[in-house]
Amino acid sequence: MLNMIDRFFALWQGDACEPSLATEAAYIWLRQNADIVDDTRAIVHGDYSLRNNLSHDGRACGILDWELAHEGHPGEDLGYVRLDVEGVMPWPEFMRAYLDAGGFDVADDVIRYFRLYGLAFIMATIYPACNGYLTGRHADMLIGAAGTIEFGIYESMLSRFLLAEIKERK
Repeated sequence: MLNMIDRFFALWQGDACEPSLATEAAYIWLRQNADIVDDTRAIVHGDYSLRNNLSHDGRACGILDWELAHEGHPGEDLGYVRLDVEGVMPWPEFMRAYLDAGGFDVADDVIRYFRLYGLAFIMATIYPACNGYLTGRHADMLIGAAGTIEFGIYESMLSRFLLAEIKERK
């Protein structure tokens, strides 16, 4: 866990297009609270969201973008997809269906930990898109603009969830 956090933190620091106290604080919090994560292991997608699902006639039929798949904690994918799921159905209903289908029983505090981890990961990957355009490493204005716009959206979410976790742990 700590190696992954350090890897994404280094990526964020190396390409930060704007300072972000929220992102810096999130990485500190993730390191300090890594003991929340138990040693349960599974194959995880690493970037699982509704954007990476294929469907046909209203039914899921495939999952895209497996380049970040690795052995990790099943809460990683659950925390990452939670934001998408909550936009289309209640989280408890999703978790019941997930468990009924044979999914891992993951504690809510672990899922919330990985929700922050996922947002910190997104911030680390948005920065190269934003900064690459601003520094001239690439000329793709669409990627640069998307990175810049998403920066504000995800930074706000990260701030909200981080403050909630800090209050929860007091």
